[in-house]
Amino acid sequence: MEKDPLLRAVIVELRAEMARQKISQREVANRIGVSAQYLSELLNGTKRLRAALLHKAAQTLGLDMETLYARAEAAMRAAEREAAA
Repeated sequence: MEKDPLLRAVIVELRAEMARQKISQREVANRIGVSAQYLSELLNGTKRLRAALLHKAAQTLGLDMETLYARAEAAMRAAEREAAA
């Protein structure tokens, strides 16, 4: 599992956007030029997600990196507020 909390949040947001758009992991994998198995390992945190692949995945979903990270950071802040309540 990915140790960096922000990167974990980014991966969660990627998965959420895939679900919102009803795009399968296999389709994203095909579009970014990796196997579905490798993408699964990246999204599960068993393989390190490189910046170039993260950028390609975000573009595939119509997101820029700024938006992706902003959503991830907002989700992290919301989780922190909820935990503190």
